[in-house]
Amino acid sequence: MSRLRYWLPSFLYMGFIFFLSSQSSVPLPKWFPDQDKLLHIILYVPLGFLVAYGLAGSGLRKNIVLYASLLALVYGFTDEFHQLSVPGRNASVFDFIADGLGAFIGSYFYVRLR
Repeated sequence: MSRLRYWLPSFLYMGFIFFLSSQSSVPLPKWFPDQDKLLHIILYVPLGFLVAYGLAGSGLRKNIVLYASLLALVYGFTDEFHQLSVPGRNASVFDFIADGLGAFIGSYFYVRLR
């Protein structure tokens, strides 16, 4: 039960991402083409950070960036797959890559700050 406190932030944030990806459209101003890729990176930085926090709290000491990035990327894959069933949304390999980049950045920051 004590490890749950390390993972709860990740699960709550995943729920937030799921909520956003369940929307047919997210009202955002259009600043530049393909800005959604940057938004995917920005959205997955905290997830990478929180998954790294969960792994560290569970006792992992080595390769936290690798494992956190992979776990967040698996979630990114499920999120892209989920979007196939949402009207007005689609799945994109480029969004998936952006998710992975954001997860890597976030987990890297966690390790560097720790």
